[in-house]
Amino acid sequence: MKRSFACRRTAAAILFTAGALTLVSHAALAQTPSSTPTATENSGLQEVVVTAQFRSENVQETPLAITAVSAASLSERGQTSLIDITQDAPSVQLAPTSGAFGPTMSAYIRGIGQGDLDPALEPGVGIYIDDVYFGTLTGSLMDLLDLDRVEVLRGPQGTLEGMNSEGGAIKLFSKKPDAIDSSTFDLLVGSRAHVELRASTNIALSDTLFLRLSGVGNSQDGYVERKDFGCAAGNFTATDINGVTGNYSVAPGFVGLNGCKLGELGGTTYAGGRAALRWVPNDRLEFNVVADFMNENEEPPAETLIYAGPGPLATPANPSLAAVTSPLLALPTTNGHLLPYNSSLVPAMVPSSFYTSYATFCLPTPPNPSTIPGLGSSAGQAAYCVDPRDTLQNWGAQLAADWRPIDNWSVKNILSDRGYASSWVHDNDESSWPMDLGAESMEHHQFSEELRISTSIDHVLDLTFGGFYFREMTVYYGHEDLWYAVPAFPGIFNFFQDDPVLAHDKAGFLHATYHVTSKFDAIFGARYTAQDKEYNYVRLNPEGTTGGSATLVSSLNGTSSSYSATRADWRADFDYHFTDAIMGYTQYSTGFKGGGVDPRPFYVAQSIEFKPEDLATFEAGLKTSWFDNHLRVNLDAYFSQYHDIQLTLANCSGIPSIAAASAAAGFNFGSPCALPYNAGDAHQKGVEFETQLRFGGFQADANVSWLKFDYISVDSDTGIPMSDVTPWTPTWSGSVGLQYTQPFGNFGSITARIDGSVRSGVYTAAVNDPYNYLAGYTLYNAHLVWTPVKGNWTATLQAKNLTDKRYYQNEFDLVEAGQGTVGGVPGPPLEIDLEVKHTF
Repeated sequence: MKRSFACRRTAAAILFTAGALTLVSHAALAQTPSSTPTATENSGLQEVVVTAQFRSENVQETPLAITAVSAASLSERGQTSLIDITQDAPSVQLAPTSGAFGPTMSAYIRGIGQGDLDPALEPGVGIYIDDVYFGTLTGSLMDLLDLDRVEVLRGPQGTLEGMNSEGGAIKLFSKKPDAIDSSTFDLLVGSRAHVELRASTNIALSDTLFLRLSGVGNSQDGYVERKDFGCAAGNFTATDINGVTGNYSVAPGFVGLNGCKLGELGGTTYAGGRAALRWVPNDRLEFNVVADFMNENEEPPAETLIYAGPGPLATPANPSLAAVTSPLLALPTTNGHLLPYNSSLVPAMVPSSFYTSYATFCLPTPPNPSTIPGLGSSAGQAAYCVDPRDTLQNWGAQLAADWRPIDNWSVKNILSDRGYASSWVHDNDESSWPMDLGAESMEHHQFSEELRISTSIDHVLDLTFGGFYFREMTVYYGHEDLWYAVPAFPGIFNFFQDDPVLAHDKAGFLHATYHVTSKFDAIFGARYTAQDKEYNYVRLNPEGTTGGSATLVSSLNGTSSSYSATRADWRADFDYHFTDAIMGYTQYSTGFKGGGVDPRPFYVAQSIEFKPEDLATFEAGLKTSWFDNHLRVNLDAYFSQYHDIQLTLANCSGIPSIAAASAAAGFNFGSPCALPYNAGDAHQKGVEFETQLRFGGFQADANVSWLKFDYISVDSDTGIPMSDVTPWTPTWSGSVGLQYTQPFGNFGSITARIDGSVRSGVYTAAVNDPYNYLAGYTLYNAHLVWTPVKGNWTATLQAKNLTDKRYYQNEFDLVEAGQGTVGGVPGPPLEIDLEVKHTF
């Protein structure tokens, strides 16, 4: 169900409330301003405590490939979005998706993850909020509001985190309320009318009850201009463009107040908040209640057309269409490929400006409306447009209870209820061509409970065991009007879906650490998981009935499919402390990503089950600290066996069961297609390096990763060559940050920081080709911070994308699918911001 919210008014209200909250809190508390300690020659690196192994321990003593990013580090780097974490840890790739996937992100660690938002598919990289698993990629583009730290775990976490943390896990931990009254107020203004406000307050309501409130409001204009093609080009007629009338321009002869500009893409408008209540009645019992809400009403993602041209004709051609002619079939083609537009005019439709799009978010009346027995009808369909807005209302509440009934025993129970409602639209051809228009929405609700019981026996054996339950219900609505799918008959493939997906996950786990000696530990972990899913398909025409323009998909309406599986995962780890500052470890761990049934079939023949994929990794690592904890150097290497790899096929004509159904029906059921399929097996090997340094006022941090992927077998029916690699598998990636603080006496101090990140090229689709190759790039950010002597406020001047680099964050290749276009998500240009932060 599509919703519209007055989000700008909501954002203003949140900003006003947060500001008033901070000022009132300041007046009530009459807090003496705290001072920020300045760097000294003896200051070392900050110790970060993590809970990745169910116990609090220093990150340097945790025998995992794990990176912990503290709140201070996030602030120093100006990081406010989950995507920013990409530069903090090796082998991590987080990126916004194309407009077709709405408010979501592609998430990969060590080349393993997921980029498709469909709730019936599993993420591959687990996202956790205060130890609560977040079930889908939609809504995962989270603001890093009022966090204590971020933990990034690399490699399979099948025993520690459970399902769908096969590539790794990203865990966000918010700040807990405490007994110290304080408030912060943070205002940022900058490029593209950027206004961002963050505020928080911590109040001790009593000696045992503490409250923390935080809020954020963020608004920024888009950076891709959406222009009317007919106005901008000025010398094309409707027939020249695509053989049909009325769609090359929203309004023929259109000239708006801003020339040919229709609007923008990539703008940001959201507001949200979090309330946390902590009750500590005694030293053996603690309760934490957290509730959060985020409201987004934004422009669609920045996306432009970067290629249009010959795409492979659906093979074999549909015999049912052989005797039918259409004006579209007479249009010029390139290299013998049938395109649903005049390909001789492609150069005009691909914008010359990097930050320009000709997307209209409209479709005209189908030319020559037709009713074709067995195929459907486009009769009676009128021209229409969709409102180019994306919305998301994301909420959650949880109760965590910690109880220590006796010494050396503790019980932790986490109850959580989360959900969201989201809507988005997409013009996938990113042009005025009438090829592919969609409006979609999703309503998601999940409930989870996790029980952990921990004990320590004679300080020799640390044991944690427990259980996990997860239930999610998601209803995925969509209106898809795919003119490119049957180019001879525009408008004949126009349908609605409204699919409920119900899933459960139940698991039991055990984690044991045996302290063999004071220096040597042996760790064993196991988890048993049972999963099930149920899919129900709804396929109707715009009139709400079967047949008509939904004839080709009507056979799916009212059908259902189910999936269930069980799984056992293992972890064995041995770590040895050579000294107090040097630890080595080696481990074997497994993980998996759940299977299912194609959630996006275009025909019954495509409703095929796919199995879980799994990963087994051998890893060895070394964690070291030097010069009295002024320098850290960590290194790990791994080898992975990757089985039953799930990849999405854009053309599934070669799948035996689909080919057989096509031959029997005399119709090609292999295109369009978005089929998840177990494509084959592979080996991965890689090396990851991290270092941090701090001496006096100078700080530095760096990471680098190398990854080699090799298929060892590929199902020949997929059309994937053995020489290809899986999506989002860069050979190299890394980053470096340099920071220096210079005191200036009574003036305070100036801190200068520069960060650089680099990534080699990746492919974004299962079948590698030039159309889905995303080139590598290097980016730089810079920060200049003034901290006065009093230390209760700072002023920061920051520059993001310092060199104004032109690069793409993602691509959506629809060449193989037959549409013949590639849309790119350009990264934002240079942005200059001024931020003022005050602490009460």
